[in-house]
Amino acid sequence: MSRDGKDIGDIKDLVVNMAAGKVHYAALAFDPSWAAPAELYAFPLRDFNLTADRDDLVLDVDKSKVHAMKKFDAKRWDELNDRVWVADMDHYLVTVSVTAMDSPAAIFTRLDANKDDFLNEAEAKEDTGVNSAWKQLDKNSDRKISRSEFTSNYKMER
Repeated sequence: MSRDGKDIGDIKDLVVNMAAGKVHYAALAFDPSWAAPAELYAFPLRDFNLTADRDDLVLDVDKSKVHAMKKFDAKRWDELNDRVWVADMDHYLVTVSVTAMDSPAAIFTRLDANKDDFLNEAEAKEDTGVNSAWKQLDKNSDRKISRSEFTSNYKMER
């Protein structure tokens, strides 16, 4: 579902990296009002958030960004283990994913799981960039980061 609560598509499959034992990405088919129904798009799981009732996944993405994204060719499932394919997808997911395109304000909103307008250390650990910048962001060492501290000090180096 979108950030405004509308159904925008379905996860058609999860691609699992068996060596790491982790989901590599989700293959998402958007609603026809967003994209052609036969097209799939790859999103890392970090791009999704749970709704407050934990019943649905929310993907905070603009329709215009979807059209600019690389399509996942469902006819190429047999290439999922090809080293070139995997390297290409890894590079794509890091440089072009929704999270990589987010502003500091959007990243803060995504990470603030309890919606108290502060990030605690557990919430920050959900994003490697934020987690590694924790000490620089927590300027007053109170073990929390306010929205204003975050948006004025977080440098996106993704």
